[in-house]
Amino acid sequence: MDEYNETLYVHAGKLSFKMQQPSKGEAFLRKTIALNPANVEAVRTLAAYLKHEGRFEALVELIEHVKGYGEEDPLFTWYEAAALKEGDQFKKAYELYQEISVAFSEDPDFLEEYGDFLLEYGDRAKALEQYRAALTVDPHRLHVKERIYELELQGEN
Repeated sequence: MDEYNETLYVHAGKLSFKMQQPSKGEAFLRKTIALNPANVEAVRTLAAYLKHEGRFEALVELIEHVKGYGEEDPLFTWYEAAALKEGDQFKKAYELYQEISVAFSEDPDFLEEYGDFLLEYGDRAKALEQYRAALTVDPHRLHVKERIYELELQGEN
């Protein structure tokens, strides 16, 4: 194997995840990022894995590391906002969610997550707005319809 071929490391990382060997997958992706912090595919894959695993401190460290090299991507900011929310850093998370809200205005997953955050943050009106936007993009999200209905009922009382 070519020890400097980052594409091979990314493929090895993804294959490791598929083979239920996440620690190997993480190691391969970290090796790729060590070789090239600008490898967006490696960073996105590792960030998604860390978010899925609930390893929010490691996620924030990863995002800060690549941003330190000047790498910017709205997806990185989304992951950072989600991780900060989980770390109860609501003010900073709020700023980040606002910063990227336009970039993900057509992504129902983002809109729903942002709505959940806003509800937790105490901004019901804006949360409802995000839920409605998510439903506009993906009308099949019945659980979002239910959430909107419940919030509207609470608002009437």
